[in-house]
Amino acid sequence: MKHKGKPAYWGHNAVRQAERRFLREKKTQSERVNDARKATADVFVMCILSAIYDKYGIGETRLQRVADAANERAERYQQTKEGLPRLVDGKKKTGPELAELDLTADTAAYFPADFILPIHKLPKKRDVAMAYEQRAAAATVAKLYAYGMNKALGFGAERVACVMQEAVGNYQQFREWADSGDYYGYELLAREMGQIMHSPCNVDTAGADTPVFGDTLD
Repeated sequence: MKHKGKPAYWGHNAVRQAERRFLREKKTQSERVNDARKATADVFVMCILSAIYDKYGIGETRLQRVADAANERAERYQQTKEGLPRLVDGKKKTGPELAELDLTADTAAYFPADFILPIHKLPKKRDVAMAYEQRAAAATVAKLYAYGMNKALGFGAERVACVMQEAVGNYQQFREWADSGDYYGYELLAREMGQIMHSPCNVDTAGADTPVFGDTLD
């Protein structure tokens, strides 16, 4: 079907633009979105741990217990995510949907219902999906670590909400750092974690070929 108002060369030109973008970035849009989701999850974990330390003075040993409990719940989350679909209230739900439903139910008593990761900058049109996935990744990680805090430290709704508010602030600070380059943002965040864990925390640059948060890697 031809689109009125668009020149005859439009379709071919759009393909050429996509090819040039792919060759420049060497990644598909799907790969970029997945990278952004994973990177956001990794960063937000550190933001949460830093927030627990800053707000309540929880040290390395007990932070590790929080991480262990969160990781244990994450394993069950992944198993459900990769599992078979099933009916919930008469509606068929996929593995990923079931994983989120179960995690939400497990943390409903103490996880803040209004949690949302603020958008650092208004995304470009092609990056809207990436921004959505970054928010989704942060929400999942937040629930996993809320579970960890509840199990390892006995934190209830008030303390979990306080930590999440602080973690969001930490993430916003990281994004401001990363405006000067992804590596710079990671380096400053690593210094923060090194002070908390009382051991060097180095930035792994292996496989870092395109920036996720800033305009450049360095």
